[in-house]
Amino acid sequence: CLLVAGAETTSNVLGFLLLLLADHPGIQDRLLAAFESTPDEDPVLLDAVVMEALRLFPPVWFQAREAREAIEVGGGVVGKDDLVFVATALIQRRPDLWPGPDRFDPDRFLAEDGSLRRPTHRYAYLPFGGGRHLCIGRHLALHELREAIRALVPRFRFESTADATTVELGVVLKPARDARVRAVLRKAG
Repeated sequence: CLLVAGAETTSNVLGFLLLLLADHPGIQDRLLAAFESTPDEDPVLLDAVVMEALRLFPPVWFQAREAREAIEVGGGVVGKDDLVFVATALIQRRPDLWPGPDRFDPDRFLAEDGSLRRPTHRYAYLPFGGGRHLCIGRHLALHELREAIRALVPRFRFESTADATTVELGVVLKPARDARVRAVLRKAG
């Protein structure tokens, strides 16, 4: 179940990641330089790039929850046992939580000392859900994404051929069918 459920979500995030890198050659160059300077370990920038792609395009863009008790929210009332849909994709683009919320900016996850910085609010970043509903496959997905980018970026330069922000909404968020990236083999040495 873990491998089947995680395959489409991870491949969709990888698709968005490649589109984002193609649209941001400067970040792609920084990532390549980071790989070259730390050949035996994952650079912090890699995690920041993956986290930012997941912020912009969480594969499961909404989550359903059942209210355990009645609560007032935004001037309305959610009754006990009501089904509530939490739009993770919208939370992760709130301008009060994320300056320039629609901009691809992995640096927002980098601290001044070069370490990884976590969001300031615990519920501002939920690409894998949270609490007892935290995705059991998150570590596998992150590992697969890191390994794929580590294998691809040093070998290929990605160029944009379409708008990376066009998405298809379904149960999962995925790049539009006509979104394309051109992979150009890098010259050796």
